[in-house]
Amino acid sequence: MAAQRFEEPPLDCPRCPRLVAFRHELQGKYPDWQNAPVRSFGDLDARLLIVGLAPGMKGANRTGRPFTGDYAGDLLYSTLLKFGFAQGIYRADPNDGLHLVDCRIANAVRCLPPENKPLPVEFTLCRPFLQAELFLPWDEAGFGERIDRTVDVFIREGLLQQAGDDDGGILTRNAGQSDEVFRLRAIGHSLQQAFERYYIAISVLAKNGPGTLGAGELESLCQLAAQRLSLLYAPAAPEFFDKSLFRSFIQKLRELKLVWTDENSKLVFDQRLDSWAKDAKVILGRELRHTIEKISPEAVKPMAAPPAG
Repeated sequence: MAAQRFEEPPLDCPRCPRLVAFRHELQGKYPDWQNAPVRSFGDLDARLLIVGLAPGMKGANRTGRPFTGDYAGDLLYSTLLKFGFAQGIYRADPNDGLHLVDCRIANAVRCLPPENKPLPVEFTLCRPFLQAELFLPWDEAGFGERIDRTVDVFIREGLLQQAGDDDGGILTRNAGQSDEVFRLRAIGHSLQQAFERYYIAISVLAKNGPGTLGAGELESLCQLAAQRLSLLYAPAAPEFFDKSLFRSFIQKLRELKLVWTDENSKLVFDQRLDSWAKDAKVILGRELRHTIEKISPEAVKPMAAPPAG
């Protein structure tokens, strides 16, 4: 059961002025083409999500289906058919009857950009659609079932192994430097930066204390901490310290009632947030956690007025 509703951008989406102007230009030249934001293809709760850069001029922008009508689509759909992620016959036509199996295809930018080169601001303006699409579409029971299925796949592929029956069964990775260990690390690496951002937000809150920061102040301090972390370790992509990602996590903390606002619109929390911080040791290494705690900034406190005299 879906946990929230996902909405595609409207066909006359006005978010990106440059892309809107280009869309209108092509509508005059090629009135029979789609010339509109290209909607994702496949089920929202699919196991595999493929994200392209943006629609192609004579591909998705013309046909209205991702990767349909150009050479990239020939390669992609033949691969999906080969490995069972699609059924039917691909004819480079959205009406060819092809359907995806446990797979979904989307674009980071939904409209065709000139020369197929989106600008950074267009990624930012279009990001909310992909963010909403990536949110887990299950309720609590469905999420637990999905985790069980994923663990079963990891065990079957040799990425995890059963080490004991305590607490319902302890799972460990294989020892040494096997192919399975490297595969598991590659999977985990894609999630590492997300967990680092979450821990930054919790660390900044804990360092400043309840009733000290407003939501906007917390976003700014989290961005500063992420920039510092990027300088200390490998340079991160700009989205690592994107305020909007911290904003989404802070909003989720509020929805879960782990933080709330007081009468001064400052964020307040209790010992449950400390428990969340302690749980980070399961995922993040000790050195990284301590580094994040050290670089987490404190809000600038106003200077006390000098005594009258």
